[in-house]
Amino acid sequence: MKGSLKVSDIAHPDTTTQFISDVQLSTFHDALQLNRDLMQRFMFTKGTGGRADRKGTAELLKLLHQRVTPIGQKEDNRFVFMATYGHGKSHFGLSLANFFGAEAGSPELESIFGKLDYSLPADQLQMLRDYRASKAPFLVLILRGDKPGSLRDTFFQALDRALGRSEKAKNLKPPFWFDRADEILERLESKAADTKTVNKFLAAHDLDLPSLRQLVRERQARAYHLSVEAIAAVHGVQPNLGGETSLADAVNWIVTDLCGPGKPFGGLLVLFDEFSRFIQDYIQNNPVGAPLQELLSGIGSEAARGKALFVGLSQHDPNVIAERYGAGEELVKELNRLPHPNRHVMQTMLEDVLGGVLKTDERGWQTLNTDPHIGMTISGAADTALALFAERYGPKQLNWNLTTIMEKVAKQCFPLHPLTTAFLASVTLHSTGTVRSVLGFIQDKEGYVMPRFDEPAVREDGQPNWVLPIRLVDYFGEALHEEKFKNYKNVFKPDLMDEQQAVLKAMLLLDVAELPTKRAGGYVSVVATLAGLGEKEAQETLESLEKQHYIRHDSVNKTYSFFVGSNDVMTLDRLLSEEITHREEKKTIGQLFETFTGGTNPVNRLGLTNKHKVSISWGHEDDWAAQEILVPASAVNASLLAALRTKYAVEVDKAPEGRGAVVLVIPKTQKEANEAAGKINELLSSSDKDKTAPLLFLIPQEAQPDLHTQLLKLAVLGDPMFKVRAQSEVGPSALTELAGSLSGRAKKTLTALRANSAMLLPPMMTAGWAARAKPNFANRLGEALKFVYELAYPYHPDAFFTQYGLSTNNLSTATMILVADLMENSLDKEKIITGGAKKVAEDLQKMLQKEWKVITLNKQLAVPELTKLKHAWQRLDNVFSAKLKRQTSEEVFRELLSPPYGYDQNTLSLIFSAWYGVNSDSITLSGANVSRAALSDRKVYKNPGSFLKIISTAFIEKRDIQEERAHIDLLLSRMRNQQSEAAVLDVLRLFRDFLDKNPKYDSNYIEKIEKAIEKLENGLSNMAKHDEFFNKFIAELNKASIHNVGSLHERLRNGVPELTLVKSKNAGLEELSEKLINRTQELLDEFLKSAIKLHDISSYEKNLDSITSVAKTLNKLGLTEMKAQTDVAVNELIQAKAGLEAEKAENAHLQIVNSYPTSGTLDTLRATRQKLRTFPPTTLRVKELLAQKLEAVEHLILQLESNLTAWDEVISRVVDVSSAVKLNNELLSQSAKYEGTPEAERVTELQGKAAALSRYFSILSQNSPLYDPADVERRSVELQALAEEYAGLLTPAQQEGVGSALSKLSEKKANEEAKAAEWLSQQQARFATEDTKGLDKVLNAPPRFLSDAGQEALSELRSLLIDKASKGEQEAQQLRLIRSFATMGSISALEANLSELGKITSVTTGVQDVVKEQREKTEAELARLRGLPAKWTAVLSEATTVQALSSLAKDLTRQEAYLRGTSDEETVTELTTRVETVQGILRRADDLRGSTSMRLRDLTERRTEQEKLSGDPALSPAQQQLLTNDAAHTAKLFETEINKLDARLSTFQDKLDAVRSLADLDKVELGTFPRAGLPEDRLGQLKALEGQRDALRPLLSELATLDQQLWRDIGEAQDLLRKYTALFEASAWSERQRQLVGDKRALLVENLIGKRQQASAWLSKHEAALPTLNARGLSQLEKELAQPQPFLDATEKGRFDALRTGLQARLEEDQALQIETLFEKIESPQRRASLLTRLQQILVAETA
Repeated sequence: MKGSLKVSDIAHPDTTTQFISDVQLSTFHDALQLNRDLMQRFMFTKGTGGRADRKGTAELLKLLHQRVTPIGQKEDNRFVFMATYGHGKSHFGLSLANFFGAEAGSPELESIFGKLDYSLPADQLQMLRDYRASKAPFLVLILRGDKPGSLRDTFFQALDRALGRSEKAKNLKPPFWFDRADEILERLESKAADTKTVNKFLAAHDLDLPSLRQLVRERQARAYHLSVEAIAAVHGVQPNLGGETSLADAVNWIVTDLCGPGKPFGGLLVLFDEFSRFIQDYIQNNPVGAPLQELLSGIGSEAARGKALFVGLSQHDPNVIAERYGAGEELVKELNRLPHPNRHVMQTMLEDVLGGVLKTDERGWQTLNTDPHIGMTISGAADTALALFAERYGPKQLNWNLTTIMEKVAKQCFPLHPLTTAFLASVTLHSTGTVRSVLGFIQDKEGYVMPRFDEPAVREDGQPNWVLPIRLVDYFGEALHEEKFKNYKNVFKPDLMDEQQAVLKAMLLLDVAELPTKRAGGYVSVVATLAGLGEKEAQETLESLEKQHYIRHDSVNKTYSFFVGSNDVMTLDRLLSEEITHREEKKTIGQLFETFTGGTNPVNRLGLTNKHKVSISWGHEDDWAAQEILVPASAVNASLLAALRTKYAVEVDKAPEGRGAVVLVIPKTQKEANEAAGKINELLSSSDKDKTAPLLFLIPQEAQPDLHTQLLKLAVLGDPMFKVRAQSEVGPSALTELAGSLSGRAKKTLTALRANSAMLLPPMMTAGWAARAKPNFANRLGEALKFVYELAYPYHPDAFFTQYGLSTNNLSTATMILVADLMENSLDKEKIITGGAKKVAEDLQKMLQKEWKVITLNKQLAVPELTKLKHAWQRLDNVFSAKLKRQTSEEVFRELLSPPYGYDQNTLSLIFSAWYGVNSDSITLSGANVSRAALSDRKVYKNPGSFLKIISTAFIEKRDIQEERAHIDLLLSRMRNQQSEAAVLDVLRLFRDFLDKNPKYDSNYIEKIEKAIEKLENGLSNMAKHDEFFNKFIAELNKASIHNVGSLHERLRNGVPELTLVKSKNAGLEELSEKLINRTQELLDEFLKSAIKLHDISSYEKNLDSITSVAKTLNKLGLTEMKAQTDVAVNELIQAKAGLEAEKAENAHLQIVNSYPTSGTLDTLRATRQKLRTFPPTTLRVKELLAQKLEAVEHLILQLESNLTAWDEVISRVVDVSSAVKLNNELLSQSAKYEGTPEAERVTELQGKAAALSRYFSILSQNSPLYDPADVERRSVELQALAEEYAGLLTPAQQEGVGSALSKLSEKKANEEAKAAEWLSQQQARFATEDTKGLDKVLNAPPRFLSDAGQEALSELRSLLIDKASKGEQEAQQLRLIRSFATMGSISALEANLSELGKITSVTTGVQDVVKEQREKTEAELARLRGLPAKWTAVLSEATTVQALSSLAKDLTRQEAYLRGTSDEETVTELTTRVETVQGILRRADDLRGSTSMRLRDLTERRTEQEKLSGDPALSPAQQQLLTNDAAHTAKLFETEINKLDARLSTFQDKLDAVRSLADLDKVELGTFPRAGLPEDRLGQLKALEGQRDALRPLLSELATLDQQLWRDIGEAQDLLRKYTALFEASAWSERQRQLVGDKRALLVENLIGKRQQASAWLSKHEAALPTLNARGLSQLEKELAQPQPFLDATEKGRFDALRTGLQARLEEDQALQIETLFEKIESPQRRASLLTRLQQILVAETA
């Protein structure tokens, strides 16, 4: 049968289902046909699988149904269903409205049941059918959160709409206030006067009477209070409308009065669409009251449970929305009424949707899988889908296993290939918007799926007739990904062969989905699957496309990619290749990548390199980042090291590119990759500068030819000359496009290389890193760089901030604050620091004290002796020696910023400042605008960098302060005269500069200057007080009033502050007095002008007191003329008061008359009339007002008295409900006006009659629908009772209405019975014409007015229909039974099926044939299954690769369930365990075999583990032999490495014997010799060499020390000679080394003899010269004899003492000679001149 099996036998597509955008829930009420169409297009989903908190729409419907049944009526009935936009929330909501709200048997409800047929089991679907058949439709209220208006308004509007759309309830009037209010407002609108009054009131609310009625009819809550107040504005009293209706009460009325047996509705469903938007608006608008709480309370009440449902449709959880938009606690409490267990995410997985559309037939699917090859193919495809789409189907999302994939992807979505389904579910379709376009792919009649249903299920090549994934490219095109599809189209050509086109489409899909192809067999294998090709054919096709330049091959990742770009791009790529070839021929290609000019080249300027952060303890990781450099393997040479040094060279005022370098080597060939490490090691070992440089090399293990070419092409693209030439041929866009493509691929490759390349450190660091490194460093590159920096910068600062960047504002500010304090040694002084810099400065000072130890506990500077800072400090001491006159700091600054010190601009500024502060008394900064006075001026030194830059160009030298003092003395002498402020400030600056530069100068002189400063400052202070008085006085005078100007007069009489040493620019006392008098007159004029104006009698006393007070002040100040002006003002004020008193009396009488009311009740109006008639008319205005109000009141009284007669006539003429209601409303509205009068009783009587007539005509006019004959009888009884009830009240004309209503009722009943008879005749005619499809459902819903005879005829028709349908069913039933026995499954199930097939008694030949076919298939499958254990055992024994075992494991997993419960089950379990064991062993063997480590320990461990693995009993002989071979190979590698190490040991011995210095000894790098895994005898040899090296180190160190040791006298020389002798006798020397020491000792002896001879000759020379010396000569000799010659022996020292004694005797012989000698000792010319002047003064004084 398989050969004739079609796709349509396996799947039955539903072509009606569609995803519809922008579904409106209001369609349920407003658009019958559209609603019916939408129900045909909705698809319910199962929602099985995936996360537990997500449910399919069928599950959610079941959940709601359960809550309105007796079982679930105690459970909470309030729900929220959540889904993001585009997942069909509103469409589902509309389906809920139809399920609960549509009539039973309606097309809408039948469409829903048809859609549920696939999503629910038959018993559950029947349960839903039975429920709706027995339940009246629900009342469906539809609310929207994105519509304007309050929730209360929206609810009542929805209620009106729902009731109005229901035939059963459209005439129902809810017992709420709206209708009552509208009736009264309608009566007011009928009277022009009342309308005018209401409109006047409503104008303040921007409304009028018609708009208010519109608000009422729209059920808007705000209309309640407006209606009450409007009615009161007319009648004077507020009507009783019953109060506002709460939503809880409204819900209670609906479920109590409208829902239940015998009532119009079966229940209440509140659907709230866009609920999340409602929450947002609710938070922002803060509605009055708590309408949401009312609604949810009403729905959740006991009365509503089991009858009502609330369903909110939301994009997100309501509480999440509330939290996001800052809702208060009250709203959160309201939302918590929606139980969290009742909040569900709608799961609309595409796999389920497709399953619902394609509808797999179980029997057809089993038939397809009877062929084992087909079954294995489908299983393999499902497995590939699971591997490729692990992100979707794995634990992170759906967590499906292979069984679930087989069921939901392979079976449920057939004929889609499993990968086709997976792509559709995982890839976002861009231009088509959402997932909704997927159904077009399925249902397009001219597409790739629908035509397939007419084709065979199996292709001629034996493969399932799948819709391959590449068809997605044909259908969706650029919707898959616009940019990537553009790349595909750029290379796609119609004339390509079919397999080439298919491969390109498969590549596009992989590019779009970015799938991990390695886990699914590799790139080629996946492309073959997607394209429907064999793997070999796919490989050949890819290679041919590459050769034709359609695609590129990535040799590293073993993938392919499109040649991105247009034809111009392809042309440009060709031009680039030609250009590179041309440059290679001209030998200029190296300029792009190999040659480094200024430390860089075009490739490294492309912006592809990274900066690698380094975490150190003396700075921020960003500032100490290592700069990455790309270097081709061919460029590894000595010039490279020089170029690398420029990368971490530091400028004085700015940070470098990096403080280290990470060199990423790019090998072009595998040979370069293999040799790179050795080449770099050799290069570094030969350079003393770079043995501990901050360098780290990354060396890829494989060649990178593609990357090398990409970098060269990018560099050429950046060449201006090439750009100009290329643009003329391909245009600028092609250059941009290709550059982007090349750059993207290069970046991706570089990222992988950084993670996977081998690391190489400088030679002196290698051993230490090998001991420190861990196999699984999370940040191996960062840890390695940290280690490199520790060795490259050993003299770095002891500690510094790691949390602040170098240029952080707070740190820079804090550093400069400390710099100033350090240079001035003023840390103990209080200072004000604000902002964030304060805390940083405090922490920094603590660090300098505790870590750097340059600050003592009492905040004084100290020289660091125990910290690493001592190295930098000593270097500064050496450079700025006291012996040097002038020296700049730029060179030493650069030295300290570089290795091995490692300072930055902050730390260098601090250590230099501390060093300067310690030595400041003897140092002067000069040049580059630097002065000592500016050291604390942060305007000069804005940041540490600028500070260092300025300091580095300055000279540091010793100072002579004598000249400075002379200038200060001159300034002190000039202080007797008064000077200007500017001159004084200049003098102060000079005084303070002197104090700043010389804080430790002579204390008496310092005190003298300080006193002078104090006097000058007092002078400035006096001047400031004088100026402050002047400015303050003028300011207060400008702001003064007439009331407080007196205090200014008093202050001026007391005088102004006195001036001393400093002059003032401001005026004196006379000028201020004149200004004061003029200002006082101005203020008085303004005051009097205001005070005499009297607007209110109450202001009189206040104004009078104010004028009197001012008069007293003026009199006290002696300003008599101004005092007289106040007297005139008092008289004018008295006259103004008299005029105001007369006007006040008249206004009081007018106010009384105006207070009498002219509206209200009749009783009130009669009282007002009496008061008006008796009030005295005191003035003309009062008399006129009395007459006007009396006329108005008498008119109103007459109108009210005449109303009674008119109402008697009207009540007898009422003949319909509208006129009765109108009269009743008029009487109701007017009745309040007669309260308290004799007429009130008559009005009440008339109102009662009008109300009775309203009820009578209202009942009479009701037009209730007739559902069955009982309704006719009930209505007839009601009408007869009505006639009896109102017989005494009605006129004959009014009584005629009952008879007319009874006649119409009889006529309606006859019409309904005729319709029922006609319906029965139609069904009988239909049966007779054999058109019986669906007739059973029609007969189950007959008309209610069918007569008894008609009911009997209907019963007979049903029996005939049942008899007709039963024929032929028996054979079909037996065939269904036979085909229900599966021919695939477990052995136990198949054996049971065979048994059951044997029991079937064949009815017909056709049945016998089917039974035979089923038995043959079942027996064949049993034979295959029973042979599986033997087959698996054989495969396991022969398998020697992990891939073979993986395939076997998958086969076991897929089929082991079929053997459960059989005798082979235990065998299969053992096989599974053994496969897992062997697979683990072979996987570990592969890992060991792939290890490239040649370290001895690793080789030993590898061999041991390989030998252990080979002995595992689970292995077959072939597998054991494989592992034995691995162990033998490892042993061979071990021996090879040992031989290499033996040769190195021999070389080390020769080097040690030839060592002549510590530098030579350091070159003998025994630390790099591998110890781990080294045999004991070799380890002993290594330790002997280390012992020899360790013994030589102190000897060589001592020898180097002796070579540098100075011998200043004969004793030191003899001591040094003894040390050389002791060193010569050391046993550790080799013969060559001992000879070296002997030569050095002999040289010392020779030099000592020479020194002795020189000393003896010197002594003899001075002995001979003494008798002949003059005074200058004696002075000079005295200096020379101050220290004895160090190389005199004992005898010569005696002669030396005698020489000194003789010299002293010569000096004492002549005082003049002594004076002359002393004068000669004075070196300063200034002091010599001063002394001569003093001696001359003495001589003059003595001779005078």
